[in-house]
Amino acid sequence: MIVLKAKRQRLECIAFSPDGRSLGAGGMDGCFYWPSPFGVPAFQEVGTIPTLGVGFALGGTQLISSTINGGGVRVRNLAQADDVQLHPEFNALPIGISPDGAMLVICSFSSRSISGWKLHRAEPPRHAWNSPVQPSGQNCSPGFLPDGSSLVVYGVWPGNPHPSRLAFIDASTGNLIRSIPVQAFATGRCTVSPDGANVCYIASNALAVVPTVDGPSQLFNAGAKHLTDIAFHPSGRYLAATSNDATVKLYDTTTWQVAKTFTWNIGRMRSIAFSPDGMLAAAGSDTGKVVVWDVDV
Repeated sequence: MIVLKAKRQRLECIAFSPDGRSLGAGGMDGCFYWPSPFGVPAFQEVGTIPTLGVGFALGGTQLISSTINGGGVRVRNLAQADDVQLHPEFNALPIGISPDGAMLVICSFSSRSISGWKLHRAEPPRHAWNSPVQPSGQNCSPGFLPDGSSLVVYGVWPGNPHPSRLAFIDASTGNLIRSIPVQAFATGRCTVSPDGANVCYIASNALAVVPTVDGPSQLFNAGAKHLTDIAFHPSGRYLAATSNDATVKLYDTTTWQVAKTFTWNIGRMRSIAFSPDGMLAAAGSDTGKVVVWDVDV
C-alpha cells in the first residue's frame, strides 16, 4: 500500500489507465496524472481548474477531464501535452468513455443535453450525435454496457411521464433503445456490472441496483453518510463504495451485503477505481491524498 499526494483539497474522481500502470485524478485543485504510481510517485499537473470527472481513452494516450468554472471537458494528448476543449460554456459535465476508449459521452445538466464524440489519436474529437434523452441527475455519469454498443444514464425525454427512469442509449446514434423505471432519484455515478446484468447508481446514502433485463430494482441503505463514488471490481464479485465517512466498503454482489471495510486514515473518501486487471485499487480523499493498494479478493 502506498499513499500519493496531490494537493490539499478533495479528490472527486480517479481512474486507472487501460494498462493499469498510470493513474489520473481530479478535484478542487485541478487534474493530476501519475505516469507510474509505484515507480515515480510524483504527479503531473494537467490542469488547475476544479475537476469532477476523469478517464483515459484510446489505449491510455488521452486523459479526459470534466471541469467547472468554464473549463468544460478537456481532452489531453499525453504524449504531446496539448489540450482540446469541449463545451467550455458548461460546468461539471458528467462523462462516460466506451470500453474500447474511442467514444466519449458528455452529459450536460445545465444545457439538458447528452452528446457523443468520436475520439481520434491525431485529430480533435468529432461530434457524432445528440440524444433525445436529457440527463436528469446533475452528478450522474453515464455507464457503458460491456460490449460498448449502448450506454445507460438516469434521464428524461419528451413524452416521458415518469421522471425516475434509466435510459438505454444506442452508442452509435444516441437514440433511445428502452428504459427502466427505478425507485429512487440518482445523485451520483451510474455504473454497469462487468457481465452487463445490473446497473448500480448512487441515491444519496443508498445503493440502487437495477437488473438490465428482468426483475425489480433494489435499494440498500449504506449508512448515515452519503455515498460519493462506486466501482465494480472487474471480476464482478464486488462493488466498492466510498462515502462521506473515512472508509471504503466492498459489497458482495451476490448478497449486496458488506464483505470488507477498509479504513486508511487519510480523510473522508471521495472516489474509487480498480485497475482493469483487478489487481490494484485506488481511492481519493478529501485531503488530496490517494491510497493505492493490492486487491486480495
